[in-house]
Amino acid sequence: MMIGVSGIGTVGLYQSILTFIHSLTNLGIGTSGVREMAAIKENNVETSRQRMATIINRVSWITGIFGLLVTWASAAALSLFIFQSGEYAFSIALIGPAVFFSSLAAGRSAILQGLHRITELARAQIISSILGIPIFLLLCWWLGLDGVVPSILALSIITWLLLNSASRHFVPRHRLVTWSETWEGSRKLLTLGVAMMWNIVISGALAFATRALIVRELGIDPNGIFQAAWTISGMFIGFVLAAMGMDFLPRLTAVSGDRVRVTRLVNEQTEIGLLMSLPGLLATSTLAPLLVPLLYTAKFVESATLVPWLIAGCLAQVISWPLAFIQIARGEIRSYLIAQTLFNAVHFILIYFGLRHFGLVGVAAALPVVYALYTAGILIYVRVSGGFEWSVTVVRLVIWSVTSASFVFAAAALLPSHYSSAVGTVIAIVVSVASLRALSSRLGPGHPLNKLVYPIARFVRLV
Repeated sequence: MMIGVSGIGTVGLYQSILTFIHSLTNLGIGTSGVREMAAIKENNVETSRQRMATIINRVSWITGIFGLLVTWASAAALSLFIFQSGEYAFSIALIGPAVFFSSLAAGRSAILQGLHRITELARAQIISSILGIPIFLLLCWWLGLDGVVPSILALSIITWLLLNSASRHFVPRHRLVTWSETWEGSRKLLTLGVAMMWNIVISGALAFATRALIVRELGIDPNGIFQAAWTISGMFIGFVLAAMGMDFLPRLTAVSGDRVRVTRLVNEQTEIGLLMSLPGLLATSTLAPLLVPLLYTAKFVESATLVPWLIAGCLAQVISWPLAFIQIARGEIRSYLIAQTLFNAVHFILIYFGLRHFGLVGVAAALPVVYALYTAGILIYVRVSGGFEWSVTVVRLVIWSVTSASFVFAAAALLPSHYSSAVGTVIAIVVSVASLRALSSRLGPGHPLNKLVYPIARFVRLV
């Protein structure tokens, strides 16, 4: 309400610049650090864990300084490329310190995640988000659009401080590792990290290029429309994908040499991911015309037409992510890089032509198309290379999920708004009830999450 459509577009643009430069200069430490810490954790040697934590922390400082310098050096060029003017160079340069603190936070996050300290990591992220809200509001109220970049910087500092506090027990203060030992110990970390960095870089570049293309072709306001739709569509799925990254990757890495256990874990993760995300995705797609003016303003109403397309892509993303983690856990870096490069290249092509011929709808529609192709390709690869197969339960759940989403999407596309909302609401309720029942039975009465799920399931007389 304070910064309008153009303001939301500006926020999305600056965030994509931050993500792109951070991914380019962080050398993949956020991912490779998790894998190395998880592997060392299984050896149960305290000294080894502390040494690796020290190395990850030191490397994150080096990459953070590197990111800061790269941002300052490229600020003028980025301003000219995006806005076709040099007047935004100073604002982009202010993102440099945010890149620095984001790198430090990524190192601390990798340490916690690799050690499976999920509670501490989640608590820090939640508190960071809560504290970021009033800071963002106050700065934008005080400075208007000029408060966007300072608020991004403030949030990055808060996140680092919280993660630093949460992980302080695992990074020794005394000199456990010399700098020469740090270099030797970081070689494997950086070898894997640089390989992983390529995927992070091209993903960040894709997000940045998408926003830049929209701004250049349509203007800053359409970018705000797309950013609002992107945020709403990912609102519910974000925690599911974050859980996959925080909890699933370390567990899968620990059993990566056991084909049977890998297959079981991936199938379980796919089931839980779909059951937890599908009701929210269908509800978000159905209620988009109400959510957009509620969470934004009436000026963003065009975003509602983009949400169902993006929701379809989010559903395919939930299905494909556990499959991609197989490559990471096994250390199959070359095949992973090839797959991710093809994915992002095809996605950019679809976005480019979709924008030219169909506008913002074409950009949104590119997401489900590319994820459908990616899911089919990665499923074939992991089956041929490692003998992985979806279980019968997962196949049925995927069919059920895609069918439900298709009905909601068809209703939104073919029926008047009040009829499509009614149809979508009924489907979302039915799917929610069925998912709750299935989730409750899979978790079992003793699971911590079922302390919440099981009473609700009993209340609706499902168990």
